[in-house]
Amino acid sequence: MKVDFLKMISLHVATKNYLTDLLAKEAVTSLEEIKIKKDDACYLCKLIGSEDQELATFPAFEDVRSLHANFHGITAEILRLYQTGQRAKADQLLHGRFEMVFRKIKSKVVLLSQEYNAGSHVSIQSNRRAKSIWVLRAPHF
Repeated sequence: MKVDFLKMISLHVATKNYLTDLLAKEAVTSLEEIKIKKDDACYLCKLIGSEDQELATFPAFEDVRSLHANFHGITAEILRLYQTGQRAKADQLLHGRFEMVFRKIKSKVVLLSQEYNAGSHVSIQSNRRAKSIWVLRAPHF
């Protein structure tokens, strides 16, 4: 199985950028809170839920899985708050709990990539060419 750890991180960075732009009242497309909360639409979700559970054999996997579900739940809550006019609470959540989970998930994905690479002796390099920053600013849901 080929796993693109850089893509995992980049897509979640794009989500953070999206939320930051949204709360800064910049023009962005609205997302559906329910779809995001489901935690099954992004690249990492698909790897976690795939039939090939090679990643599940590594110690960092369970932390990544748990943090990732939390990430989606908090993202959905930020959107719900924003859509109901509670921007101050959404902003507080974005710069508080979301930021903490975001940092933890990035570090755990890096740890998982190290465990994966040590176990399978493959490179951490992305299996795709780098995308422009504009593409990475688009949410992945």
